[in-house]
Amino acid sequence: RAAAAAEPPAAEEVADADADGGAAASGPPELELACPICHAPLERREGSLYSSVLGRSYPLDARGVADLTLTAGFETYAERAPAGQTTFESPLVSYAYERGWRQGFAWAGFPGADDEFETSSRYLRPAAGAGSTLVDLSCGSGLFTRRFAGSGEWGRVVAVDYSEAMLAQAAQFLSEEQAKGGASMCPVSLVRADAARLPFATASVDAIHAGAALHCWPSPLAALAEISRVLKPGGVFVASTFLDQVAPLGELIGDDKLVNPLSDALRGTVNANLPYRWWTESELKELVAIAGLTDYERLRERQYIHFTARKPESA
Repeated sequence: RAAAAAEPPAAEEVADADADGGAAASGPPELELACPICHAPLERREGSLYSSVLGRSYPLDARGVADLTLTAGFETYAERAPAGQTTFESPLVSYAYERGWRQGFAWAGFPGADDEFETSSRYLRPAAGAGSTLVDLSCGSGLFTRRFAGSGEWGRVVAVDYSEAMLAQAAQFLSEEQAKGGASMCPVSLVRADAARLPFATASVDAIHAGAALHCWPSPLAALAEISRVLKPGGVFVASTFLDQVAPLGELIGDDKLVNPLSDALRGTVNANLPYRWWTESELKELVAIAGLTDYERLRERQYIHFTARKPESA
């Protein structure tokens, strides 16, 4: 049969039982995983997912988490990854992320996980529902995955990250949340994948969330093209990220165009050496427009921006 997003043992308990130990309400069918190269469905085999089109396998780890990165199962070939990506592959960073690291974003204007979740939920709500699936892209340690899964607004949440260490931390936190006997969660699945090569069929996902992630992606344009591809018509994309150092000045005077020359100067000098990409809002608007997404809206505070866009409905 076609492979669906694998649920590791720790997350499976969260997915299938409510706080009283009873069966959770049935959600939508599991989101079928697709080959990140040819986009054809994958066949589940012992310890792997198999692409009959390409004749290659993608491994499943001991927890049942699928590795659907392009180099999965290969050992020699590697591409140089930017520091913005490799930083979060460290187990130390994964451990620290919710234990102080993420809280440090307050300097830029990020209001904190609870307020950010409320903003994301408001933007995502048109696509939410008991039959809807949300992909939490670059989920990290599951900071928002757990909130979405426990919100009662989604039928299924698929947490995707490139970092194996982050996925391991996410699985641990999901298991601990269930052990505390909190609110029941919808089914949650963990998948290792690249944002620029999403392992989902075209037009199969209701909504995608990427919290504080866009600035870390090696190729945001390729990732937005993939996000547009896998969203259903009318599907919603929501993201938060960092604006550059002059954004607060543009906000203060009410016109980013007046400070764009400063942004251009920083992009070619100081910011060129940063491990992460700091954005102008005009760049973000163009990025979503290039990917064919419309209905752009945003919330902005100092260097923090939280925005949404939608895939147009079918003609």
